[in-house]
Amino acid sequence: MKYKKAAKFKEDDIVRVRSKNDILSSVDTHNKFLESLFVDQILDYCGKEFKVQKIIYHYFDEHKYRMFKVIEPLYILDGLICNGEDEMFEVKCNRSCYLFWHEKWLELAAKNHD
Repeated sequence: MKYKKAAKFKEDDIVRVRSKNDILSSVDTHNKFLESLFVDQILDYCGKEFKVQKIIYHYFDEHKYRMFKVIEPLYILDGLICNGEDEMFEVKCNRSCYLFWHEKWLELAAKNHD
């Protein structure tokens, strides 16, 4: 199946999370980037490096009960799970979902070139 954009990174690549300014400049007034909701805890990982665990092209939205095809590939980074705390939540969510990462928020780490 063809996608609008091929993945820039591959599984097991080491990536660095870009700066707070880079990430925040991509988010719209509804706290979204390319239809994905931005959560504040993403900023806790700025400047740190992680392994790409999985590339996401589709995901199931239980609220809308449908499968979504992403506009650009999303990434799951090894060990980064939502802690359920965000300003937009009235109470803490206990679901423990993977955080979705956009390519624009990541860069290839130097460790891949060693």
